[in-house]
Amino acid sequence: MHQSTPPTTLPYIAATAKQKLCEWELVTPENVARLIHKAPYKSCQLDTAPTLLVKQFKGLLAPFIALLFNTSLSTA
Repeated sequence: MHQSTPPTTLPYIAATAKQKLCEWELVTPENVARLIHKAPYKSCQLDTAPTLLVKQFKGLLAPFIALLFNTSLSTA
């Protein structure tokens, strides 16, 4: 079926941001763990990890989440 579908061009999406994020503080695992701890115990069917498990394992997850966040911001 895929071969019979005609190719399409990607739509043009104009940049709408008016300001840039040029400076930020690095996120620490302690910051992430504190935010996870403060998060409410609610979720939806689309959540791949139940909030209860994220909260239970925040000590293990926080360093990875902090690294992901900091790397994402620093590499654009």
